Amino acid sequence: MLKISEEQYYYLREDYCGVCLSCWEIAYGDTEPDARNYKCEACEKKEVFGIDEALIIGKVEIKDEES
Repeated sequence: MLKISEEQYYYLREDYCGVCLSCWEIAYGDTEPDARNYKCEACEKKEVFGIDEALIIGKVEIKDEES
């Protein structure tokens, strides 16, 4: 699971970033918030999900700023 701050979440969403659920690499730009199974440039698997989609399916957690 990827744990990010609320600030990081909004940055990633605004810049159309996603996350690879295989290698956890951030995919910068060109990833729609609801994307599923885009190809990862790092590991080449089709496991990149948009940041909103990853949040919905429970692969991203927005952590409390104090933790």
